[in-house]
Amino acid sequence: MAYSTNNGCHIYMFSGMIFKDKVYKIMTPDIQFLHHRLDSIEQKLTQVLLAIEETETEQWITTAKACQLMSISDRHLTRLIASGVIHGPAIKNVGTAKRPRYRYHRTKMMNQWLKRVSSTAS
Repeated sequence: MAYSTNNGCHIYMFSGMIFKDKVYKIMTPDIQFLHHRLDSIEQKLTQVLLAIEETETEQWITTAKACQLMSISDRHLTRLIASGVIHGPAIKNVGTAKRPRYRYHRTKMMNQWLKRVSSTAS
């Protein structure tokens, strides 16, 4: 609550305490505790989100690394994609339509490729 005086000075009253020209925020111990807990929760959530983001970036690999991981040539990888063996969520284009740059999800790509190998063996 604020009051003005005749000389232009403002008087503020919070929780029964009066201050001239300055507003002082009074924090009770409960509010301070909640503020501290919220800060610590926010820090932990930030750490978790950064870890998830880092893990997610490590999962998407380049064509060269995918070929090296599968021990095949890039032409063979292209044929696997064209035939539909590797498809859908295992591939994403991070380039443009004119110049595509593909990234491959490490586990999804390997699961699709190994599923093909096991189905042709039986």
